[in-house]
Amino acid sequence: MFKNLIIFILFISFSNSAFTDNNSIFRAGFVAGFNASQVDGDRIRGYNKFGFNGGITSMINLSEKFSLNIDIAYSQKGAKSTLENTAPDKSYFLQLDYIDVPVVFQYHDFERVLLGAGLSVNAQVRYREIINDFPVHEVESTPYSRFDLNALASAGFLFTEDFGAQLRFAYSIIPVRPAPPSQQDFWRSIQFNNLFSLRVFYFL
Repeated sequence: MFKNLIIFILFISFSNSAFTDNNSIFRAGFVAGFNASQVDGDRIRGYNKFGFNGGITSMINLSEKFSLNIDIAYSQKGAKSTLENTAPDKSYFLQLDYIDVPVVFQYHDFERVLLGAGLSVNAQVRYREIINDFPVHEVESTPYSRFDLNALASAGFLFTEDFGAQLRFAYSIIPVRPAPPSQQDFWRSIQFNNLFSLRVFYFL
């Protein structure tokens, strides 16, 4: 089902010649930037894990003021400890790579500002966890869910009709995994992705 959704979006994005017209219903382009992320529920605080976020983007104009923004993006999330947020004799690094398919309903204000909210369906494609410089194999760890569902909020600005920047916040609606015993708090035993993304986009 996830694969079919990606194929459908790619077909819609690039099969219509109207995409090259700034006044068309459909437009497509590219987006690239970075994530600053953490995992809530791992007892490590701070958006210290930076990763790539980029792929293809499309916009469906619903009216003069409203549009639908759909991306297919490679997104690197996770968590990272620093001396300020963990014991000095411990280090922790977690990388969770996903293929994200966010669908965001946008409101266009003042012709330049884009305000949006929506959902993102994400499929995990890569996992890496390192504790005290030793890799943790998946069979030794509490496994992460292969799929993640996020709620999104975004704010964007168009510098030109084709080029702009966007700040996006995403948070898991469903847990990404049960917290292992070493990371559990008395009030929380599950974990969630929590991240900000800063990206630039260009429409063809």
